[in-house]
Amino acid sequence: MNIVNGNISYGKHVNKTFERCWPNFEKLSIKRPNMQIRQMKTRWGSLSPNSILTLNMDLVRAPKECVDYVIIHELCHLQYPNHGPGFYKLMESVMPDWGRRKHKLDFSVYTLYPKC
Repeated sequence: MNIVNGNISYGKHVNKTFERCWPNFEKLSIKRPNMQIRQMKTRWGSLSPNSILTLNMDLVRAPKECVDYVIIHELCHLQYPNHGPGFYKLMESVMPDWGRRKHKLDFSVYTLYPKC
């Protein structure tokens, strides 16, 4: 794992979360991505074409189940690069309540970043 900005504690937290989510994809014979953590302005996470999973540092303040959602969402992109039917079918099989978690994350944005 590439820990950006020297935030080792956050890196350990995210690594534990990743390890909890990864077994769902390991069985699909998908190559394990490299991971990095950095400040992102508009996304919670992303997956590059060369399989680098980037997570937003601000996820540390999100509920644990929402962090799981972001990681699972990005790991699904290893199998399906776009948000097509196959992507959502995989999301549903790995995390049946993903919609609720996404809604909770979207709602938590207002808690994490209240308007001044």
